Amino acid sequence: MNQIEKHLKKFSLNNAALAEKKNEPEFKDIYDDVQYYIDLDLSTQTFDQIEELHHKMKKLDKKLPDIADLESMISTVRFQQPLAQKIMDEQIEKVINDRADFSLSQVSELVRKRLSLVSIYQMYDDI
Repeated sequence: MNQIEKHLKKFSLNNAALAEKKNEPEFKDIYDDVQYYIDLDLSTQTFDQIEELHHKMKKLDKKLPDIADLESMISTVRFQQPLAQKIMDEQIEKVINDRADFSLSQVSELVRKRLSLVSIYQMYDDI
């Protein structure tokens, strides 16, 4: 009975994931098959019927993805994202620190280059 409960839990997760697409032809059969087992009342079944249902559930279980594994993969990716953000922040901080060490002549040279670029675009606009 414990194995059947595990199958039903997995089936419920899969059906919840398929709920939006249950009317689409490629998902309808799977959704309906899984829903059949979820709605099934095992208390009215004989031992032999339960054995047969369990065997069928095992087959279906092998075909379905493990949603819990997919959810843990997603949470792992979310966990890694801040690490990428931290690396990016460090690179930005390095650029800011490097520019903070510029001498007055380096700053004026950067301003002159940018102003000359702006001047070229302004001349182009005037023409």
